Amino acid sequence: MTQDYAQAREKMVKNQLAEGGRLLIPVGDKYSQELIRLIKKGGNLIRRSLGGCRFVSLIGEQGWEEA
Repeated sequence: MTQDYAQAREKMVKNQLAEGGRLLIPVGDKYSQELIRLIKKGGNLIRRSLGGCRFVSLIGEQGWEEA
């Protein structure tokens, strides 16, 4: 992900998140991710890393189809 793209996505989140709103999001590739917490305070996003994580896709009857 390029820096310009990351900044554009953060701007979209900033415009949609209510004041005091929070968003937890895993950022990274399929195997190495970091859990990021965004909080909108004073019209700005405060970003904090909460450490490494790995988002695991839901599989099975109610999950995603495998590619």
